[in-house]
Amino acid sequence: FDGWERVARWPGVAPGGAKALSALRPGAPAAYLAGARAALARAASDTQQDPYMKVWEAQNQVLAVIASAPGAARTWLEAGNLTAHIAVSLAARDEGDYFPDAAAFWAQALRLDPSVHADLQVFLRELAPARAPPNMRQGYERAKPFVKAVRAWQGSAPAREFTHFLLPELNGPGRCSRMCPDDAAPDIEQIAIAAMFGTRVYRARLAAVP
Repeated sequence: FDGWERVARWPGVAPGGAKALSALRPGAPAAYLAGARAALARAASDTQQDPYMKVWEAQNQVLAVIASAPGAARTWLEAGNLTAHIAVSLAARDEGDYFPDAAAFWAQALRLDPSVHADLQVFLRELAPARAPPNMRQGYERAKPFVKAVRAWQGSAPAREFTHFLLPELNGPGRCSRMCPDDAAPDIEQIAIAAMFGTRVYRARLAAVP
């Protein structure tokens, strides 16, 4: 059991059963959000010498949030906020630029519901604290161009193909000159896309060993 990737299901649903894909409990998104925030707080702590495991945990929780409610703008908004703060934590330690991932999540939120723009502005202000902790100052400094770019959207997400995985060397700006048309017919008819975060955790009672 990895401890990070988990799906909570209704009691009585057999693994692989007909109801398995729709059996995610209603409270799952909030639970995953709470888990991601807790992991991120640990990763950002000035006592955390190597935040890799906690950052990884937070990232997996973010994926779980999206998978549990992919049609809700609020889901993508919260996922973007958490990812932005993960990016700050990593940038503070010179461990890469993850701000484009947050931008992709926020753009998807705006595409689903433009009215979340007001809440997005609150999140952007939180990325520019008046007094940043000493161990996070570099991360917040590197967030400034990202915050400026998102504010420039003015509530309208840019027309951009959504990529769940962003690697600038492969699919970053200038690497792809065209987008897949939204109205294109699928090559495979009646294809079913399962949840992208389908790892299960089972509990079993084990006999005591003398």
